[in-house]
Amino acid sequence: MYQLPIDIQRKIFEFDSTYRIDYNQCMDEIPDEKIARSHKEYYNSRSPYVAHNPLICFEIDTFSGDIPYLYLAYYGFNYYGNFNKITYITTEGVKRFIYREIYNSIELARMDGIDSRLRNWEWWIILETDNNEEKICLSCEYHQVHGRLLQLYFMNTKSSLTVPIDEKDVKILNRTIRQELLNSSISSHFTYDFKDFQLNGRECIIPNALHRYYVL
Repeated sequence: MYQLPIDIQRKIFEFDSTYRIDYNQCMDEIPDEKIARSHKEYYNSRSPYVAHNPLICFEIDTFSGDIPYLYLAYYGFNYYGNFNKITYITTEGVKRFIYREIYNSIELARMDGIDSRLRNWEWWIILETDNNEEKICLSCEYHQVHGRLLQLYFMNTKSSLTVPIDEKDVKILNRTIRQELLNSSISSHFTYDFKDFQLNGRECIIPNALHRYYVL
């Protein structure tokens, strides 16, 4: 861009005023991208068996039985669970997570080698039943050290099962879930709220995260 003559650059800004905003945002994220790339080689080397897998299955059934169920399959990871209430949380409109009482600025986080950016393919689905036996959080999220993880988190016992997931597959899975949840019969029954969401097992929150609720 900046190899172009200055007159051409001025014309670009005249016709597209948002370019300056997007450019400044990209420049601002360069330190975060350096942090992310410094870890990528490490977590990729620890999970060399993870490969792109087009066989991804996600479905919700609210009609077949007495209680709705959710089913997710990816590689050797399979989860089937019943629910009376589902909460679907996404990163829409939020660029970064923040640490509780530790880092009150992006610069302090970067100084400690932390990339606080949220990825637009990250999501969390919380399943609850009327008897409250176990509260489950199924998620796909980015961990700086471990990379992209598909996680089953047992919120009562704070234990989890995780599996690495391919870079292409996180986007496919995200599209599949959005299609199933937001374009299905239950989408019209969702209620919405914006509030802070604490990431499972981590001392950080997504501020003002979008929560979608479906209650049977």
